[in-house]
Amino acid sequence: MTEASFVSVEKVGGACVARVMCPTVGQREAPIIEQELLAAGPGHGWRVAIDMSGVGMLTSVGIGTLVTVNKKCREGKGRMALFGLNDTIMDVLKLTRLDKLFPIARDR
Repeated sequence: MTEASFVSVEKVGGACVARVMCPTVGQREAPIIEQELLAAGPGHGWRVAIDMSGVGMLTSVGIGTLVTVNKKCREGKGRMALFGLNDTIMDVLKLTRLDKLFPIARDR
């Protein structure tokens, strides 16, 4: 998979919806995804919704990416939300209590 295909960003209303398009968000993918999300944020008022429906595994580095993007969105007076998480990733976010930090929806 090429780097350019890790994230697909579309404008929806005043926000961006970023679809993560790799099955694993690990050490290699996370920095690329983070860079793409941080590049998209300012143009959409830091209102970012991340579609995780294509992600089967999220490593600790991937979780760190979500924390960083969320922090930047808040600093920019915007907001980040997640949707489309599988049960395993949702369980990890609940165990780490990050489900309290990120707004999470089942689907778009």
